[in-house]
Amino acid sequence: MRTRKTTVTVETHQLLVVRRGVRFAEDWCAQCGQRVRLVTADAAALLTSASIRTICRSVEEGRVHFKETGDGLLLICLNSLSMNAET
Repeated sequence: MRTRKTTVTVETHQLLVVRRGVRFAEDWCAQCGQRVRLVTADAAALLTSASIRTICRSVEEGRVHFKETGDGLLLICLNSLSMNAET
């Protein structure tokens, strides 16, 4: 009697799709050291399918770069968001 051996290989890829309707701001990100696109926390949550609380927790933990405007609006760096898509 023969024994069969089956090998299963699973490959995963990650893709960040930016949907129309999400507005961007462009500004300098000190942590990235370059000009980047910034989105609001709401838009970041929408883009990553995460909750706003999860996005805010990522900001508090320093996992994503952010900028706060003079009127208190939180803007998230898309570069760091895409690097930490598991937010």
